[in-house]
Amino acid sequence: MISGAVVGMAFAVSTDAFAASLAKGAQFPRLTWRRTAAIAGSFATLEAFAPLAGWLIGREAGQWLTYLDHWIAFGLLGLLGLSMIFRGGRAKAENSALSAPTWLTVALVALATSIDAVAVGLTLALVLEQILPALAVIAAVTFIMTWAGLRLGRSASFRLGRVVETLGGLTLIAIGTKILAEHLLA
Repeated sequence: MISGAVVGMAFAVSTDAFAASLAKGAQFPRLTWRRTAAIAGSFATLEAFAPLAGWLIGREAGQWLTYLDHWIAFGLLGLLGLSMIFRGGRAKAENSALSAPTWLTVALVALATSIDAVAVGLTLALVLEQILPALAVIAAVTFIMTWAGLRLGRSASFRLGRVVETLGGLTLIAIGTKILAEHLLA
């Protein structure tokens, strides 16, 4: 049975994926439905595997990861955000050359937004014996939120163009900074 706490946690860990997908949807407004589903599936998969990794690591090796995860997320999201800001300042013709992000970019953004979910998995190891139902909920919620973010970002791009891409880059930097601050101030 899935508790309300697991559903709430699924929404909480997928908010970063939603914000990042808004930025990517704005950057690549010509994403097809199929590519949108593939990207959402990639985010959902990584968002589910991160807590699984944390759950498997459990209590024994959890300490070392909590010292690094926030720095990794901060670095990856910061670099991707700066890249988007740089591209947002270029001519629109240069920006529209690609109709979809590369799979490497998708993987890096998905990885960066799911790193903090490893800590969730460490916590789940303390309270759940069966992790698979929780992972299914996390994957489903992340898929839906990423799909919605890509489609909403697409709509915003048609209206606001480069401004949205620059704001998306700033959003990725803000997410990375938030992750770093939460861990350093905890």
